[in-house]
Amino acid sequence: MLALCLAKLGHTATLAEDGHTGLNRSAESGIDVVLVDIDMPVMNGIAVCGAIKSNPATRHLPVVVMTGRATPDATARAFAAGAVEFISKPFSIQQLESALSLATQPHSTGT
Repeated sequence: MLALCLAKLGHTATLAEDGHTGLNRSAESGIDVVLVDIDMPVMNGIAVCGAIKSNPATRHLPVVVMTGRATPDATARAFAAGAVEFISKPFSIQQLESALSLATQPHSTGT
């Protein structure tokens, strides 16, 4: 369903069946933003986000974390791992579009 929503918004999705595969695919060229669910098999979304942000080759990628079990702790862990946006499921296509827009805006580096 997420890939269909992304297609409606003009994006192409590269899918992964688990967190480890998603992490490996994040290093592929052409990836502009990473969407991860907290509850993924093999490697959860928080771990994927942290690994993306700790790798010099992928740390520039904005990561949007989503979950169907949003809690203040989950939100805090996502942002601590480097997520730029957090989406609670279920979400509308407008919320997804907004999160992607915010995630891909240039961010100030403070320099």
